[in-house]
Amino acid sequence: MGHEITFTKETDSLEGIELTPEGKKPQKELEFVKEASRAEVLDDPVRLEIIKILRQGIEDTQTRREFNEETNETIIRKKEVRRNIMSVTEIVKISKENDRFNKVTKNQAYYHIPKLIEANFVIKYGTVETGDRTTDYYRRTSQSFVLTRGRLVTGEKEVRERTKKHVKLLSRVFDLGLTEENKEELVKLLVQAEEIINDARPKMAEKITGDVADKEVIDTWMWLLRAYAFGDEEWVHLQKKMHNLLFEENS
Repeated sequence: MGHEITFTKETDSLEGIELTPEGKKPQKELEFVKEASRAEVLDDPVRLEIIKILRQGIEDTQTRREFNEETNETIIRKKEVRRNIMSVTEIVKISKENDRFNKVTKNQAYYHIPKLIEANFVIKYGTVETGDRTTDYYRRTSQSFVLTRGRLVTGEKEVRERTKKHVKLLSRVFDLGLTEENKEELVKLLVQAEEIINDARPKMAEKITGDVADKEVIDTWMWLLRAYAFGDEEWVHLQKKMHNLLFEENS
């Protein structure tokens, strides 16, 4: 598992926030999205960006005041923190400033956030009143979502784009002597193997019982998909071809 960002709810910007009933409930660590209709909500690129930005969060500060009785002084300590509870203005700001994201306009955010709330990907967390200004804040319902269906997981274009990034990273980190032709062939093989894995996702999702809360389950989920795919002779054949391409043709 990768390095996890630590978030906090107690920040200066959220001081005095009035929580909604949903905001008072703890955020899930992990959720498997098994319903096709719900997964399709994230097929929209703007909604996907909003979900990604809320996962990234935003920098804030946290101020602590301690009274020292010996010196009769108040000591103020301020530190930088991150929070994954954001307003529309902040979502738009991060989308413009961070090259990792596509730009989201304020109108787009106001239109699509209710759609994400309706599909239970996002909640209205609470409201902060500052003078005459009222600001609503939003948060994901889960820190991580695992999609078992939908275009983002199984779409041909999306699978190929993910695979090309994977091969590019592989070539940059490991000296495997791959030619451009080898890389293209590897992408082709990986896409074919991913299609077989994707066929197994809905079937394995139906095997999930109860509420999944542990992020380490993601590793087990991926292992289970691969174990299932081993029953497909074509998948095994593709793995052997990739092995030969990576470790024998260029050795």
